[in-house]
Amino acid sequence: AVAPSPSARSIAGTPIPKAVSSREFGLVTGILLFCLAAGFVLIGTSSPILTGLMGNPSNVTTSYYNQVTLPIGIFIALVLGFSPFLMVERTQWGELFKTVFLSVIAAAIVTGGVILFVSLEPLHALLVFASVMALASNGLAMWRFSQGRPLRMAGHLTHAGFAVLLLGVIASAAYSGEEVFTLTSGESATAYGAEIQFIGAVRGETPEKGHLDLRLIRDGDTTHAQPKLYVSDYTQQVMRTPYIETGFLYDVYLAPLDHKATEHRGHAITLA
Repeated sequence: AVAPSPSARSIAGTPIPKAVSSREFGLVTGILLFCLAAGFVLIGTSSPILTGLMGNPSNVTTSYYNQVTLPIGIFIALVLGFSPFLMVERTQWGELFKTVFLSVIAAAIVTGGVILFVSLEPLHALLVFASVMALASNGLAMWRFSQGRPLRMAGHLTHAGFAVLLLGVIASAAYSGEEVFTLTSGESATAYGAEIQFIGAVRGETPEKGHLDLRLIRDGDTTHAQPKLYVSDYTQQVMRTPYIETGFLYDVYLAPLDHKATEHRGHAITLA
């Protein structure tokens, strides 16, 4: 005879501690926050399909992702700031605040210094504070708990890396710039130390395969850029594929904003 397979209800499980100051609660909270962020991103990327069910399909703007994920990112960073010092089942609040005190001081000092030199919105300042706190907490945890065993650093190193990623997002937003200008065929403009010349528009077999032919001249070196701007046959929305030039300290984006198929072939290109 074949034994019946166990049902989900018959499988023994370990209950999650209800204490907010437990390591398990922090883990579950972090997972739920990531799932929430993924859900909002899924809704945004699926907006052409969802709106198409009710009428004309449309895309969400970049501001949508910033508005919905920024608060979630702050909470995730705060969880990462406290989680290295959470104990299994329960942590005494006094002991928790005592161990996280140095991280809070470091975060306050760094955030204050950043505000002195860079104008930040309140939510961005909170994200800087929470990210530095998470970085400091996990750095202390790696130093305290590794005890000469590098493998013990893996989880804390991952959390510290995520904190650095959040700081990079804020730094990119604070120090990025853009310049908008219009070029016609054969014309050139100078921006951020490079001469940008518009050669012309190259048509492809389909709108997606066409591109704009640009030439970047910097310090005697010439680079060909081929950003795209077309109307999608599926969504009937304007689609843009920027040219990206990556560097160690900065990235350059050439994003076409408008393409007028007129006698002069006017184009508007945003350099960020």
